[in-house]
Amino acid sequence: MILTYLLYAFPFFIISIIILVHIERDSQFFFAKNLWLLALFAVTHGTHELIEMLSGFEEPARNTINFADAFTLAFSYYCLLQFGINCLVKCKQLSAWYRLLPTALAIPWVAILATAHIDMGIFGGEGDVFARYILGIPGCFLTAYAFMSQRPGLKNTGQPALVRAATLTATGFVFYGLLSGLITPPAGFFPASVLNYTAFQQKTGIPIQLARATNGAFIAYGLMRLVRVFDWEAADSARKENEKLWRTVKERTSELEKANKAIAESLREKDTLLRELYHRTKNNLQLVSSFIGLQARYINDTRSLQMLTDSQNRIQAMSLVHERLYKTRGLSSINMREYIKDLAEALISSYKRQGNVILKLAIEEDISFDIDTAIPCGLIINELMTNSLKYAFPHETPGEVSISMRKENGKIRLMFADDGTGLPEGTDPGQVKSLGLKLFHNLATKQLKGDVKLGTNKGAWFEVAFTPGITDGNS
Repeated sequence: MILTYLLYAFPFFIISIIILVHIERDSQFFFAKNLWLLALFAVTHGTHELIEMLSGFEEPARNTINFADAFTLAFSYYCLLQFGINCLVKCKQLSAWYRLLPTALAIPWVAILATAHIDMGIFGGEGDVFARYILGIPGCFLTAYAFMSQRPGLKNTGQPALVRAATLTATGFVFYGLLSGLITPPAGFFPASVLNYTAFQQKTGIPIQLARATNGAFIAYGLMRLVRVFDWEAADSARKENEKLWRTVKERTSELEKANKAIAESLREKDTLLRELYHRTKNNLQLVSSFIGLQARYINDTRSLQMLTDSQNRIQAMSLVHERLYKTRGLSSINMREYIKDLAEALISSYKRQGNVILKLAIEEDISFDIDTAIPCGLIINELMTNSLKYAFPHETPGEVSISMRKENGKIRLMFADDGTGLPEGTDPGQVKSLGLKLFHNLATKQLKGDVKLGTNKGAWFEVAFTPGITDGNS
């Protein structure tokens, strides 16, 4: 007999587990938002069966057990009834007053017990029977109707298996309403005097608990198939998002194609711009910079990551030249004052030193270079700024960086200085191992054909004097 009760309780705990796994799923189906009530029904109903195993205890323990047995039964049916009502109120757009129906039906159950003088023993007899009649039968039938009302929405998914699962679950609750609500413990009034456990077993040869356990397993199977609708919704949502993304991509692609055609027409009208920017477009450089940035995300070594960052800054310095050229009316030269200001501020921002590194610029307004001179100058400033930001101000100490550029006796004199830790004594830019200083020396002497000076005076200082227009673009 104990095994029968355990077998009966087991399917309801399985139902609660199936539901709890999906209880937080957001769904367009109304039953999904009330699954917690169905889980509560399954847990308390299974607990009721386990408590009923203990009903053979002698007084006074039996009275307490009978009370707990009747209460868990009534509460489980109350949850089931509330689940059915909540689903139907949403699905059929009924008045919210219908939500009070479970409470309205529970009150007569309490009243009947009160008028029967509430002997603790009544909870194991008439209390159990009335709970099944008043709460169990309506709860099972309304829940079955609630699942059937979801069929039209489930048909729209194009998944016939989900429609069948809803029908299967609804059928299971109809039969459970008959097996659990109509067939009750024996009692001295009709229909409990005729439709009861004893009569059922005499007619069928099957214990009622075994029949209910089979029915419970039937319901659990139906629910297990029905909750697959959440997987379908997730897949459908992903599909719709992908379709939306593809539409956006196509729209953006169309817009880009139109913009590219307009740019191509403009380039054909401007031969000079086409020659200058044919292999040196800002977009390509930014794309390379983006690729380096993406690669840097997968590198954990600090030294390697810093090398990639330095390379990214060098590319940005060149990209900024092309951006300035594109925006310049003459398309052949850029104003160095604006370019150096943008480049230096971008580097300070890149190293997150906006708050404690002061930038001072003294660049003559009328200095403009073509691309072959502007790029080496930009790279020189990039290397010197990077060197200062990385090493001149350790531990984020405040500091000052000054850049000046002026015309002097037919030459351009570029000065860079900081008030940081300075250079080591005897530093020779032609012999240093630092890649940044090597690049600075090569760009200044080989590409700009200039003279280089450097030293330490309350920080490091660098000077490059060169004649504009005398450059080696192949260096």
